[in-house]
Amino acid sequence: MSPNPPRRPSSPAPGSRPGGRPADRYGDDGTLRSALVPGILGGIATLVGTGFSSSSGGFTVIRYVVAILALIMMVFAVQAKAFVWVLPLAAAVVLWNPVVAFHLHGTWWGIVQLLVAALFVVAGVLIKVPADDGR
Repeated sequence: MSPNPPRRPSSPAPGSRPGGRPADRYGDDGTLRSALVPGILGGIATLVGTGFSSSSGGFTVIRYVVAILALIMMVFAVQAKAFVWVLPLAAAVVLWNPVVAFHLHGTWWGIVQLLVAALFVVAGVLIKVPADDGR
């Protein structure tokens, strides 16, 4: 008989996650990149919006999509306590607000659209929400 009793499967080893796998396997640091998908979709929507005139009906749809995705990412940034992303995302919500729309156009508006597309992707990669393991 072995000196150590067998471990029950319901109690994970110290320093491991449920299921018995170690916490650092494959770079798992206990966080989720919940803002990654909205960030990529927001970046794509912003880039697609560069092809529309700011007064067209298609751009109104882009305004809704970008504003909603920026709000979703703001929630994830607050959950992750990454407050540095809240203000730039709030600026994106204001600029792409479909209800009280700013009718901006020209070269500067195109540059802002490219910068906000980059903001979405970078914030999506860097915002890490703590995983709730139910511990």
